[in-house]
Amino acid sequence: MSELTRWSYAEEGWGLCWSAAKKAIVHSDGTNLLRLRDPDTFEVLRTVTAKFPDSRAPTALNELECVDGTVYVNVWTTKQI
Repeated sequence: MSELTRWSYAEEGWGLCWSAAKKAIVHSDGTNLLRLRDPDTFEVLRTVTAKFPDSRAPTALNELECVDGTVYVNVWTTKQI
């Protein structure tokens, strides 16, 4: 397999996943802001603010998993998803 594309961007990259439901790459930079990016250009299409069920803003969002239209995010150094 060979590299198809390489992107540069200003934010840190903590996690990425492909959301087929949203037709976008979901990108975490460690904050509670998730960026939905165009899969061809990597341009930001929109942003989503992640919140805990009690409305607190999480920090250190790490690995992402996209499953059936839902994005699951691990809070770094914890077992919290």
